[in-house]
Amino acid sequence: MSQVVAFDFDNTLTVEEFGKPTGWNDRMIRRLKIHALDGDVVIIVTARHGQEEDEHLSALGWERVGEWPLVYATIRKLNLPVSAVFFTNGKPKGPYLVELGVTRLYDDDIDQRISAVEHGVEAVIPFYP
Repeated sequence: MSQVVAFDFDNTLTVEEFGKPTGWNDRMIRRLKIHALDGDVVIIVTARHGQEEDEHLSALGWERVGEWPLVYATIRKLNLPVSAVFFTNGKPKGPYLVELGVTRLYDDDIDQRISAVEHGVEAVIPFYP
């Protein structure tokens, strides 16, 4: 049975050291692709701000702003089977996950995982390289 599965972006699909992105989390990218191959709907739900700017700069061919990778550019660059992207602008993800029909969230942030669980969504700590 297919489900809607959400992935966080920063420090879940990316790897960070000392709060700065250093590359891609290949294990989580593989997990995302496996969910898609299994027929699940895969989305990204990030607490980032600036969805319109990310979309616009990605469409112009930018891959990052400073050292931070753009979400839409990353999806295109890595050919990720992502159906949609949602920015919560720093708000807890739980209410958004319920509205989107998400059953599982992969997220490095403990507060976001707690928010998910409080809203009946399974929360999984990401695997790291």
